[in-house]
Formats: sequence, C-alpha cells, structure tokens
Amino acid sequence: MIKRGGVTERGGDTASLAGGKRVLRKSLRGLSRIALTYLAFLGFIACAGYYVLIFDWHISATATALHIALMIVAIAALIGIYGIAEKLRSA
Repeated sequence: MIKRGGVTERGGDTASLAGGKRVLRKSLRGLSRIALTYLAFLGFIACAGYYVLIFDWHISATATALHIALMIVAIAALIGIYGIAEKLRSA
C-alpha cells in the first residue's frame, strides 16, 4: 500500500498516515493512564475497606501477621500501578 518516496498507491502523502498513528497512540496512552489510575484507586479502596470493615482481627497472631503482610504487598502493588499511570501521563 505504501510506496517508497513518501507517496501511497493512491497518491496520498504518508505523513498523514503517520499523524493518524500518532493520534491513535496518544489516545491509547491516555485511556490506559485513566484505566490504570482507576484500577489503583478502586483496588486501594477495596483493600482498605476489606481490612477496616470486614476482616476479623480477633484471630491468631500468625494469621493476623500474614494478613498484614498481604495488605502491605497489595498496597505496594497498587502504588506501583499508580506510578506507571503517572509515568504515562508525563510521557
């Protein structure tokens, strides 16, 4: 479809094709940033809500320590996801 010299078979300029790809790439980057930010926020609220409202803290110390470790890992992963979203924002 694209010939050498920057001209397509129909006589159009290949610069317009590159511009369309650039717009598509920017749009997808923006949508993925919004999706990752939403995922991080939703995960943080779900994690915090579970441990504040639902989790039974009156269990053995070992099980409580395990749940605290899992909560720290989950929150660290969510912060990482949010960090990726912010990098997409600045890119």
